[in-house]
Amino acid sequence: MSPRVERKYFRATALILIGLGVVVLPLATFLLGWFESTSADKNLEKVQNGIEADKNFAKDQTAATVAEGRIPELIAKQDVLGLVMALQEEAAAKQLSTMVAVNDDGVALARYPTTSSRGDFVAQTTPWGRSAAQGKALTTVGPGRNFPLIALSAQPILRGGSVSGAVYGGFWLDDDYAQHFKQIYFGEGTNIEVAFFTELDGVVGSSFASENARESVAAYINSGSDLVRAAGLQKRVRLGDRHFLVKKVAIKTAENEIYGGAFVFVPQNRAVQQYVLSVIFGLVFVAIILHVRRKPLRTVTVVDWLWLVLAGFIVAAMTFAAYRIVARTVVTPMDSPKPTIYNSVLGLSPNADIVDKNFEKRVAVRLASGGEPVNAVQIGLSFNPAVVQVRELVTTNSFCRQDLITQRIVDNTLGTVDFSCGLPTPGFGYGVGTIVELVLKPVADGETVIGFNKSKTRVLANDGLGTNVLRAAANGSYRVVDLASSSSEPSTSEQTSSALPSLDSLAAPLVFSSTHPNSEVWVASRRAEFSWQPREGYQAIYRLDQSSNGTPESGTVTASASTVVVLPADGEQYFHVAWLKDGVMGQVAHYRVRIDETAPEAPVVRASQNRVKVGEVVRFEFASSDATSGLQDTFYTKVYLKGREEQLRLPSASTLSVPFEQPGTYFVEVRAFDNADNYSDTKYVIQVESPSLIQKLIDFVRSLV
Repeated sequence: MSPRVERKYFRATALILIGLGVVVLPLATFLLGWFESTSADKNLEKVQNGIEADKNFAKDQTAATVAEGRIPELIAKQDVLGLVMALQEEAAAKQLSTMVAVNDDGVALARYPTTSSRGDFVAQTTPWGRSAAQGKALTTVGPGRNFPLIALSAQPILRGGSVSGAVYGGFWLDDDYAQHFKQIYFGEGTNIEVAFFTELDGVVGSSFASENARESVAAYINSGSDLVRAAGLQKRVRLGDRHFLVKKVAIKTAENEIYGGAFVFVPQNRAVQQYVLSVIFGLVFVAIILHVRRKPLRTVTVVDWLWLVLAGFIVAAMTFAAYRIVARTVVTPMDSPKPTIYNSVLGLSPNADIVDKNFEKRVAVRLASGGEPVNAVQIGLSFNPAVVQVRELVTTNSFCRQDLITQRIVDNTLGTVDFSCGLPTPGFGYGVGTIVELVLKPVADGETVIGFNKSKTRVLANDGLGTNVLRAAANGSYRVVDLASSSSEPSTSEQTSSALPSLDSLAAPLVFSSTHPNSEVWVASRRAEFSWQPREGYQAIYRLDQSSNGTPESGTVTASASTVVVLPADGEQYFHVAWLKDGVMGQVAHYRVRIDETAPEAPVVRASQNRVKVGEVVRFEFASSDATSGLQDTFYTKVYLKGREEQLRLPSASTLSVPFEQPGTYFVEVRAFDNADNYSDTKYVIQVESPSLIQKLIDFVRSLV
């Protein structure tokens, strides 16, 4: 080969190397995404098909239960004890994890597995209950009365053309369900994992066998996480030494609204992909060089081949390195976070209900720890003693250790409950757990709020310091009614011909809102649905205003038993409705809704300094405000180096200290939530500089002394 040809040859080689160097990184990124996304999409379809298959299974099994007649007969006899035993046997025989028997008034007579939970007016408070009360079957996925996410089929019991009750059957989407789902729809021995979640609770069930993995997933997939709130998701994560591509599939309720969904964790074999891509790029380079030379292979000298092999090896090494850089950049570590993350949420289950006065009612105080271990809880509650009495505090299902219950005081005169308990290390750190159950005895028709006393309510982390990590506590709203008397009609003598006479003529309708079920909770939606028991021969008159004791006079008249209204503004609004017949208006039912569609003020970030040296610690303070629903106590933060691994957003207190171990430009993103879950963001920049050579020398000498 002449010197001129050699120079041309090596120039071409250099240009090709540079060209490949420019395209290797983006091409490696593209191929990485293509390899992983293709397999993940197929698994998303399996999840969707699996959920549909389980819904159909629940539908068939529940319909078979109704057709067999045993449960309907017990419902007709109002045999509660017989129903409790029969539902347990039927659930086992039909391979369902939950079943409910409902009478002709729409009241739950018995449940499995929560046998003590009954007496609630499910025909009004659940979409499947309303459907079954109208004689129509409904199979759906949505929020349960005793578990955050269920797949359920409601089958009405029809006798003589009228509804005489209903049977519900289905599944709780908990850990057991997730593990069974994984085996059935992905096969035995698969490494694919599934996690079910709701937007309100975060993870409610996952298939991970490792407790550490479950806690890590729960910590990152929480109710304020971008993972939960993002409309579409494709993210590469690392759990320990396992790599996954995570994709999300939404689950829609009967009203076609997204309530939660499932995350699919598809394992990634990085080593195989890395070596295969490296070999392919090396061979492609050699082929390109041979093509550029445009000479037969027999004319290629040994020296040429040595150069080709060396250059091909360099390209393969570049691909190998580029792949590692890309993988490290785009992969998010999802290992258990070390700092305290202030992610515990207290709530009541159910958090809103209509309760028959003739039944006792259990309400569970529950903790969603969000993956952060806690080992002590203190609860202070208040209620209306004129409407309900707390007959007993039950701890059978509590995650607390029985010998570490330090306080259990009920005052039915003042209407207060004080309860404290603990458990040893490692504490309670995953999923949703019961602290204590309140057995309520209704004493009069009316409404009561079971509210948390903030000064008496704390959740302490298992960190050796007793840090209070309570993020939020949601009150519950309950109505006690005598369903027997509420369905009775007024006598003829009570009905007069005057325009709008005494409000005592007709009993008030039993009104409920499926979009705003808890009158204590702020909701970020002005669209509100209201429904009430239908009464044959009567119309309803309703009106919306801001008065708590207003009337629907001059309001809208309808023959329907439901309506949809768009609320005019943020704040508290009241829906007033009464029966109307022959110009006579009955007693008025009032229903409060709380609306806040406005985001809080953007967080204000204060930092001790914004330009630091490697190894220094920056102290941050966050502040925000919200004029309508108020601000949640917890902020969500993430700190990441520009162009490197981006962290997931984690809950934190209003103060945060962050050490910076590497030089570069860092972004600190802070998110503030109001009590209606609206949010606003702020981004803050920190510059981290490398120490000078002199400082490095001084530090080195100090390390030797």
